[in-house]
Amino acid sequence: MTKLVILPANERTKFDEPPKFNDNDRTVYFSLKDDDLNLVKELRASTTKVGFALQLGYFKSNGKFYTSEQFREQDIKFVTKMLALESKDVDLLTYKNKIYTDHHKKILALLSWQPFNKLQQGKIEEYVQWLVQRQLALKPIFLSIIDFCWQNKIELPSYNIIAIFITDAYNKFEDDLSNALAKQLTKDQLNKLNEFAGVDNDENKKRMHRPQITLIKQINQSLRPLDVQANVEAFTIFKEHFSTFKNVIDTLRLTDQATEYFATLVQKSTTYQLSSFTKDRKAASLTGVTPQGLASRFSVN
Repeated sequence: MTKLVILPANERTKFDEPPKFNDNDRTVYFSLKDDDLNLVKELRASTTKVGFALQLGYFKSNGKFYTSEQFREQDIKFVTKMLALESKDVDLLTYKNKIYTDHHKKILALLSWQPFNKLQQGKIEEYVQWLVQRQLALKPIFLSIIDFCWQNKIELPSYNIIAIFITDAYNKFEDDLSNALAKQLTKDQLNKLNEFAGVDNDENKKRMHRPQITLIKQINQSLRPLDVQANVEAFTIFKEHFSTFKNVIDTLRLTDQATEYFATLVQKSTTYQLSSFTKDRKAASLTGVTPQGLASRFSVN
């Protein structure tokens, strides 16, 4: 699967950039407490003092570190003046490598946060798997990961890394589902699913027969007798197919959110699109049309 696009381009850029502070924000985030000030006083060069104070303020705001090239000019001027330093003595182009890394460690220790490393990555990936199993929308998953990092005091990774976590979790979810279906679906059940969707079925092509699934994808809310009768017939079709696949559905143990995800996928897909799915994904999608998904379409607004 290609890496999922979680946020639009402007939001992706904003996420990976330092915050844009106003005057009040600078006063709040760049102000130094006694412990902060003691660390700054231990530093010798003006550049390292300014760099440390900027990183500390940005981290307090966003839970992330930035390169010196990303530092905002207005923030540099504010911090330089706050520390009573001369601008000519500050050259942030030299603020990198060992100094940069050393300040990361000191700031994380000062604020009692954890660095984004293999251990913390594993915790985040496990949480993402839990979110994806509930089939939340992509942006809420992204925001939940940010909340998770803040609550657990873990340094926030970049947008790209989070997008990869979410994409990998979706791949694993679908792979696990496909493997489970491969073990559970009989050949007759798979054929019945294809017939239900009107794909890979020569008889349907000869008769120009309308696939049964199209009869239950949209439920008419009208109370006219003919429409009510059509709904009854659609429900009868669903009942017959649900009975056929109940053992498979029970084995999958899909959450309500996952069920809704697959039901919506089927509802929005054309017959041609369903036929273009891989065999296992097609089965996963069609088997996902369970009572919860059906109930949402039979409900009266």
